[in-house]
This record gives sequence, C-alpha cells and structure tokens, in this order.
Amino acid sequence: MKICPVCKMTVAEENECPICQSTITYEPIIDCEKEKLKLNKYLFLYLLKHCWFSLACLMAVIIRLIVKQPVFNTYFALIIFCTISSILISLFERKLIKLVQWKYSLKYAVYSVYTLKLLFGIIAVIFSFIMW
Repeated sequence: MKICPVCKMTVAEENECPICQSTITYEPIIDCEKEKLKLNKYLFLYLLKHCWFSLACLMAVIIRLIVKQPVFNTYFALIIFCTISSILISLFERKLIKLVQWKYSLKYAVYSVYTLKLLFGIIAVIFSFIMW
C-alpha cells in the first residue's frame, strides 16, 4: 500500500492513485491491511465519475415513482433492488473487480463488473416504465 501525496489516501496500487490519478511510483510502501479513504474533493469527484449512471437511473426511478405512485408489490421490490444494486456496485467497483480477479483476467473483471452495474440500472429504469 502507498499513501498518495495529493489526496492523502492509502491505496493498493503501485504506479498511479486511482482516486486523483497522481503518480505514486516513488512513494514509500507502507504496511497496512486495507485501503483508507479520506473525505475530500478528490473522493467526491471519483465517486461522481463512477456513480453518475447509477444516480441517473435512481433519479429516473424516483421521478417515475412520484408521478405514478404505484402500490407496493413484487415489481416495486424488484425495481428498488435493481436500483440499490446498481448504486452499490458503483460504490464498491474497485473492490468487486479485485474479488472477481481470482478467476478472471483484469480486463474481463472490469468488463463484467461494469456491465453488471449498467444492467441493473437499465433493468430498474425499464421495469419502472413498463410495470408502473
């Protein structure tokens, strides 16, 4: 693990900080068990960059929910589950990519996690327009 000199976050990368994209090649390696994130503008921009699609899907579902005011049924629960899943995948995207890498290559792990995030968001929006 290394501490980024710009955003002050402890990351498990060797060359470039994934949060602020500054170089950490020459930073000393520290002994740490997990990454530590600090609440600052770099984290906010990173999350906004990776969660914009899920947030757009959430807004579409909320607007549809306000306009139609549906009753609570299985479709309502499915739409809420897909929306929350898309947001959670967006928030923990880097951790999920590392978890999937035990079996797949880095390229396929990134592809599968990103596709899953898009799929859950699209399913939530389409079902909200069809079922409500």
